[in-house]
Amino acid sequence: VWHYLWYKIYLDLKDPDDYSINEKYAALCYKNPRMFTKFVPIKKSISLSAFAGKQTDTKADEHLVSLLKRIDDLESSVLEKLTKQLLSLRPSKRTDALLGDSEE
Repeated sequence: VWHYLWYKIYLDLKDPDDYSINEKYAALCYKNPRMFTKFVPIKKSISLSAFAGKQTDTKADEHLVSLLKRIDDLESSVLEKLTKQLLSLRPSKRTDALLGDSEE
């Protein structure tokens, strides 16, 4: 499951104009919750196998949609924290951080 999270972050950081056909499909699946449940292998992992027989496919879909929302919230939170840290730097250090230079 973590690979799907990292792939989503990779797609978010990549310019959509540079997507391959597979990346375009994946990006579309990540944006549409119903397609997302088809993109991720359902009931083929240990953590999702716990739902087998206990929940209907609809409940599993709802669970995956809620997980995707939590991932988006987490991603937004991390981005907000990084932005605040960057803005808290003095202007000269901020420029150096953006350029990848560091003062030792």
